[in-house]
Amino acid sequence: MLEIKGLASFSPLGHLNEFRKDPLLFLSDLYQQYETIVSFRFAHRKIHLLLEPDLIKEVLVSKQNSFHKSKPFQEMKTLLGEGLLTSEDDFHLKQRRLIQPSFTKQHVQTYAEKMTMITEEFITSWDDEEERLTSRDMMELTLAIIAKNNV
Repeated sequence: MLEIKGLASFSPLGHLNEFRKDPLLFLSDLYQQYETIVSFRFAHRKIHLLLEPDLIKEVLVSKQNSFHKSKPFQEMKTLLGEGLLTSEDDFHLKQRRLIQPSFTKQHVQTYAEKMTMITEEFITSWDDEEERLTSRDMMELTLAIIAKNNV
């Protein structure tokens, strides 16, 4: 049995504020501090984060039928429909196989080059030392990348 190490928090929001401040830093720190699995809280919801690539593969590939999406993901079906993000079991596998050809090493390399180019174009409009709302910027950048990669 694997040991799950818990990240303590006495805040009613758990680790949500830390995550909101800098999600990448929060997750990077967890990866540096813990070996396989770490648990933490976002308000009342307990989160278990797998850090070991072999465990991630086991959950997503080897034993995928043993794991099901959480209630919030199931509830998103009403809004998003039955797609790759919300589907499970055989239908999810069918969806994954349909999209899989778009994720070959060559395709991903092309996407990465396009994303880099779009990002560089995007940030050229920023002024030095200008305060930015990063959540809005990242949403706009994401939408720009999606729009330009789907034309």
